[in-house]
Amino acid sequence: QTPSNAASIRVLLPDAQAKVWFDGTPTKSTGAERYYHTGPLEPGNYTYRIRAAWTVKGQEMIQEQVVSVSAGKTAVVDFRRPVSDE
Repeated sequence: QTPSNAASIRVLLPDAQAKVWFDGTPTKSTGAERYYHTGPLEPGNYTYRIRAAWTVKGQEMIQEQVVSVSAGKTAVVDFRRPVSDE
């Protein structure tokens, strides 16, 4: 359970060994589905830039997404879908 003054971020990845960074800071967890929790947040919206890197057929794939979170909520970031060029 997420404390009411914190937010959770669920990150879905195509590779359990993918590397993940939050605002440029590397994380250490592994797995295709990972949960991260913020520290205490004041009321309002906050954003995090999440970058993921994994290897497909010998080539490194890197994606970035910006997620908006607020206290007491869970945000989902899904890197399993290809990014369109639109």
